[in-house]
Amino acid sequence: MTGGALWLNGTLYDEAPPLSRDRGLLLGDGLFETVLVRRGSPILLSEHLDRMRRSAAALSFPPLPALEERLGSALEDLFASAEESGSPPLMAFRVTLTRGPGPRGLALPATQEASLCAQLDPYDPAAVSTESAAVIEAPRIDPLDPLASHKTTSALRWIFARRAARAAGADVAILRTIDGDLAEADFANLFAVVDGRVVTPPLDRGVLPGVTRAFVLHRLSEESRPGDERPLHAADLCRASEIFLTSSLVGVRSLRRVDGKPLSESSPVADVLAAAYEALV
Repeated sequence: MTGGALWLNGTLYDEAPPLSRDRGLLLGDGLFETVLVRRGSPILLSEHLDRMRRSAAALSFPPLPALEERLGSALEDLFASAEESGSPPLMAFRVTLTRGPGPRGLALPATQEASLCAQLDPYDPAAVSTESAAVIEAPRIDPLDPLASHKTTSALRWIFARRAARAAGADVAILRTIDGDLAEADFANLFAVVDGRVVTPPLDRGVLPGVTRAFVLHRLSEESRPGDERPLHAADLCRASEIFLTSSLVGVRSLRRVDGKPLSESSPVADVLAAAYEALV
C-alpha cells in the first residue's frame, strides 16, 4: 500500500475531493491531529480530540458534535479499505478540521460549517530520522502568540525550520523563543536530563501541549521522578546527559548529536520512557 484513502464529512474518497473554497486550503484556517494507529486501534485518541476541541473553542470554530463517533466510524471505514490492500501494523491517522467553505477574505463567514477530514496512511517509524538536531536562529516562537499553543494547518514556520536544520547538517530543528530560551523541536516536544533532573520547557513559552509530552510527565510523576517544567537554555543542553524528543508518531526518541556535538550513547531515562510508550502502543 503506497497511499491512503480519504474520508471527508462522511464520504470515502479514493482520490482527494475538490476543496477549492475551503478556508483550510485557502487560508490555513484549520486544525489537525495525527494519531498513531496499531492494527486498527488508535493510541490516545481521546487525548488528541480533547486538544482539538480546546483549540476549536479558543479559535471560535463551530461546535463539533459527536466527534468521537464520527471519527471512530471514519477510522473503521479507512482501515477496512486499507486492509484490502494489506495494511501495515502501524499507520498514521490524520484528522483535519477546517472552518469549511467561505469567502476568501480574512473576515469570518457569517455562517460557519466546519469540515472534518480524516486520512489513514502507512507509517514506518524506522524511516523517520531524528539522530541529530540543530538549534536555529530563525524562525522564533513568540510565547504571547495566541496560535503558538495550537496545532494549526499552517506549517510554513516548521517547514522553514526544518530547511534551516538540514542546511546545518541536522535532521531536525530546535527553535528558540523570541527571548532566546528553547521552546520545542520542529515536530516534537523537547526534554533534557540536566543535573539528574528531567527538564522540559513550560507551556507558557509558546510550547505545543503535546499528548506524548503529557504522557511522559505523568509517567515521571508515577515513578516519583517529576519533571521540571522550566525555561530551558542552550547552556542546559551543553550540560545535559540526555536530550530527547516526544511526539505521537515517534514516541520517545533520543538525540545523538546537537549542533554537531555528540551526546552519550547511554540514555537510561529516555529508554525507560520509550519502553513505557511502546507498552502503551
